[in-house]
Amino acid sequence: MDRDQYYFYTAPMFQTSAPAYLWLNRILAVGIGSPVPGGVSYRVFALA
Repeated sequence: MDRDQYYFYTAPMFQTSAPAYLWLNRILAVGIGSPVPGGVSYRVFALA
């Protein structure tokens, strides 16, 4: 199957104790990924 014929969805979870990034602990995020040469490309979005 060609790389441009498949993709996947993800629901990342974040866990941090760094004060500057505590907001990540409280968001709901979704993303879509697709293969690229040498790895995977993700686009991740925070839901409001």
